[in-house]
Amino acid sequence: TLSLHDALPIWGAMVVEPAALHTAQTASTALSSTFCTTVVCEFMVPLAGKTVLAAPKGEGFIFSSSRGQPLQLNLDTAIDDIKYLEGQTVAVATSQGIWLLDVSSHNKRLIPTTDAVKSIVVDSRRRIWAMTEADGVLLVDTNSLTAKHLTAVATDPLHQTRSEVPFVHEDAFGTIWGVPRGGVFGYYDEHAGCWVPYRLQTLPSWAATDLPVINKFFFDRQQNIWFTGARDLTLLTFSMQPFRRLSVVSNQEARAVTTDHLNRIWVGMASGELAVIDHGKMAYLSPNASLSDSPVVFSK
Repeated sequence: TLSLHDALPIWGAMVVEPAALHTAQTASTALSSTFCTTVVCEFMVPLAGKTVLAAPKGEGFIFSSSRGQPLQLNLDTAIDDIKYLEGQTVAVATSQGIWLLDVSSHNKRLIPTTDAVKSIVVDSRRRIWAMTEADGVLLVDTNSLTAKHLTAVATDPLHQTRSEVPFVHEDAFGTIWGVPRGGVFGYYDEHAGCWVPYRLQTLPSWAATDLPVINKFFFDRQQNIWFTGARDLTLLTFSMQPFRRLSVVSNQEARAVTTDHLNRIWVGMASGELAVIDHGKMAYLSPNASLSDSPVVFSK
């Protein structure tokens, strides 16, 4: 476990199946009629009252809740990624750079880049972080339509973390972390305006071990990073107190944990107790369905 910032609890994760966002040979909508197309769309971006579907070859459609048939979209360039920016605007990663497309007016503006943009991330400040085919990462200013190249090299090659897949990630405190293409793990210094390398080590500090590589990674709902590498599975949390220990029954093993629709936590113990935790308060369910403040065996 790694820790970098102040308290932030961990609870749960969300997984989205990418195949559920793709269309096959026929796409349909439940607006007012059925729409059919042979265009295979791989990108989908929902906006207020509208949905954008786009294909890698640059074709796409804009669906509106107030219109039965969609409007056709054609950027005349290959699309590698598309993300919601703000209002009615989406950012589209292409071989020409990043297109800012207003889906209401259909106006578009190009932020040119030297290399093709392969993926983009929009942070909470509505800035665009772009990965291209070249090393480093681009910080894109959507007002001036310019891009700033960022990268960094660790001072000690033995104390650095690289990633098989470059990425940019914003934590719950608004700090931008990641591994630029061809670079090392670090963060963006908002005051200095540069990318700063950060040495990743395991805890506890007296037995710290460097983490040289990130193979696969996942972001949970609390903006923590889970990744695999040379040290099996690692949790990178931007909090000093990610876990809180709850003693349900003294010296007894917890066998099952689940949550209900009200976000209450239910814990089943090996000794037969069934505890419910609601906003930090714990009670025990008895066989007659009443709640008790002290442990009571529910079932053996």
